[in-house]
Amino acid sequence: MAAHRRLAPAERAALEALAARFRREKHFAGCAGFRVTERVRWTVAGWRTVLVYPAGYRARSARHAGAGVVAEGVEDRAGEATRDVVVLSWSDAGDDGGRLILHETAHQVDFHFGLTEHLLERTAKDLTPWQRALRREYSAFVKALNDGKRSPIDRYAAEDPAEFFAVSTEDFFTTPKRLAARLPRVHALLNDVYRSDPLRARSR
Repeated sequence: MAAHRRLAPAERAALEALAARFRREKHFAGCAGFRVTERVRWTVAGWRTVLVYPAGYRARSARHAGAGVVAEGVEDRAGEATRDVVVLSWSDAGDDGGRLILHETAHQVDFHFGLTEHLLERTAKDLTPWQRALRREYSAFVKALNDGKRSPIDRYAAEDPAEFFAVSTEDFFTTPKRLAARLPRVHALLNDVYRSDPLRARSR
């Protein structure tokens, strides 16, 4: 993964040590006949359970349509995350420079620390300074899109604060210079979360 190669030697060694620990402790399962190889394990080593499909898969969905109505159906997916499980399409994970893995792992980080949980509904005093700052950046991002301005990152980030965090994480690790130029405050917020600045590592 490009983000891994940009790390300083000490950061890379620390990440590899953590990945080795995750690799030993986590459960990986292939779905729809997919064989989980050592390369797959090392690439996606991360959370409690990782389910890997050979390609895109279909899953049941439930979306709130308003007025208490829930629309149920089946949709095509490339990946998803819950509090304990990450599900990935290996063909998609291998074709996007690691963006899919970064995206779903970001959701896990979010779940673990409660970064965006009810972010829009809670009062300012119930949020940390970091959360208040993220809410301001998300609201400004959505307003800019509604005003017809060009999106600085993938427009899917407007879905909700959780997707804003996950999509921004993709750019933080894969295109840090662009993110820092277009959304400097978001870049700084992610630097606080991940305690690593890919932009600084890249300039070495």
